[in-house]
This record gives sequence, structure tokens and C-alpha cells, in this order.
Amino acid sequence: ENGIIIASEYKSIFKILQIKRKVNLSALSYFMNFKMSPFLTNEETFYEEIKSVKPGVVLKYNINTNKLSQKFKLEKNNNPSLSSANIYNNLKEDIFNSIKHRLVSDVKIGTFLSGGIDSSLIASISNKINRDISYYCSFDTNRKQHDKDDLYYARELAKNLKLNLNEIPIKYDYKNYIEVLEKLSYQFEIPVNYAATPFPSYFILNKMKKDGIKVVLDGIGADEIMGFYPNYLSLAISNFRNSFFKNAIYYFYNHFKNS
Repeated sequence: ENGIIIASEYKSIFKILQIKRKVNLSALSYFMNFKMSPFLTNEETFYEEIKSVKPGVVLKYNINTNKLSQKFKLEKNNNPSLSSANIYNNLKEDIFNSIKHRLVSDVKIGTFLSGGIDSSLIASISNKINRDISYYCSFDTNRKQHDKDDLYYARELAKNLKLNLNEIPIKYDYKNYIEVLEKLSYQFEIPVNYAATPFPSYFILNKMKKDGIKVVLDGIGADEIMGFYPNYLSLAISNFRNSFFKNAIYYFYNHFKNS
């Protein structure tokens, strides 16, 4: 009572409090309309009375006064004197060093490889640093031989870089999806697009575990530093079609500002 609980999983909080979950209907409505999690824009979560800590925020809790305060720690680093060449070289060095640090391990390392820009970049750099890495790509068992899917591009990259590519077949049917969904929803505890990434990742990670992989690299989330997802643009178009012109202008502005 009159305290604070900090946890990385919702189930831990409900276990401690011994209470039933209450869905935050406004957060759920936001997700259903915009396909975005509310905690990306504010502190709300999908459960009532549980708040999330936004990226870059530091929480301070005073145990004597029972007061909670927060401070945004990240600062903008706008250096107009940097040329495009300097920005490119700095980014290249940062990405290389980031991957290098994560390859420091005395156990087996595995990497997701979809053939996209993010995972291909990680694969090409990690391969220069450590040749003893296993790469994994999933594919639909119903794919045609000449389909230009993830497996097609992953094979092309593996061939050019001489990578050890493990191909994971997945049967995309209703029964298989429901069985896996029950396991994933228990871990995630919130609505997400399970079919996009979590579903195939489940099978890849299972194979990695069987292969003795202990450290895993992937490119999920790399898009944020290169630009922005088209969420704002889709929201702008949606509002424009419904004659919400003020909102449409806002989302158009944010899309191009973050692109």
C-alpha cells in the first residue's frame, strides 16, 4: 500500500497484488484503430493503473515522501558543422562498434537473417568480425521455388558472403498459428502483430536453442534510426478521408519531420 512496484512483466505485478487484470479500454481502442501501442506516445498501457516508462526517461522515487518524479535524460545533439560525409562515417563506425561489442562471447552466436537491409547489414559486419556465426531464416512451406521472399534474399546474401545459413520451414496454417499464439500471448501479455515477427521468430529461436545458441543478434527496431515507419502517413490519410483536416495536417507534418 502507498508504494511502488517495478517489473518488466505485467504478470509479476498482478502476482504481487493478487488482483484481476482490468483492460484499459482507451488503450485497446487506440491500438485497434491505429495499430500502434499507446505507450509509444504516453505512459498508458493496456492495463488500468499500470504505467510504462518511456524510452530515455529516468524515474526517481522518494521512499520517505512516497513521491515519484521523472526526468527525460536524452538530449538532442544538433551539430550543424558536421558534413554529410562526417555523419556517414560516424554512423558507420557506431554501427560497427555496436555489433562488435555484442559479439564478445564465449558461447555460440546466432543471427536472424531475413535478407532485408537491417539483418543483412548486421550479417555482413558480424561476418567480418567472427566467421563462426550461424545465420537463421524462416520460410513458408507453401512457398514456390522462385518466390522472392525472405529466404530468396537470405540465400543470395549467404552465397555472396559464404555464410552458414540455417533454413527453418514453417507451416502457416490455422491450427499451428493458434497453438503458438497461446504461448506467445502468455509472454507478451499485450496485443501485437503476432504474425509479422513473433510467430516466425518462435520457430527460429526454438531451432537456435536446439543448436546450443546462447547469444542472438537481430535487426528488429533498426528502422527507427534510419527514418520512420509510415504510421503517421497512414494516420494522416485516414484522418483526411474522414474530413479531420486538423489531425491530418498534424500527422502529415510528423511523418515528413521524422522521415
